[in-house]
Amino acid sequence: MKRLIMSVIVLGLASPITSVVAQEREIGRYQIVMNPVLAQSTFLLDTVSGQVWQLTKFGALEGEPLAWAPMSRLDSSEDYQKFVSAYAKKDQPIVSGTGQRP
Repeated sequence: MKRLIMSVIVLGLASPITSVVAQEREIGRYQIVMNPVLAQSTFLLDTVSGQVWQLTKFGALEGEPLAWAPMSRLDSSEDYQKFVSAYAKKDQPIVSGTGQRP
């Protein structure tokens, strides 16, 4: 019986401690990184998951609102291949005055 009571007390004390530790990990989890020369290069970094968002102005919308837009992360050649295959290649521009593509 004594062991049961001690277990309940220890578990009861551990829960608040675990909660405090989890909260401390959340402090500073998200970092805003900005290029001081180019304000358009403002990013939100999740230091736990590694996800990154870029602050984006949606100029085609009334009021041109800002929002964090997720960025793709390419960690392997497979990720790169999937990313590239999701988009069509651009046509090469015609070099001005020559009528030819580079």
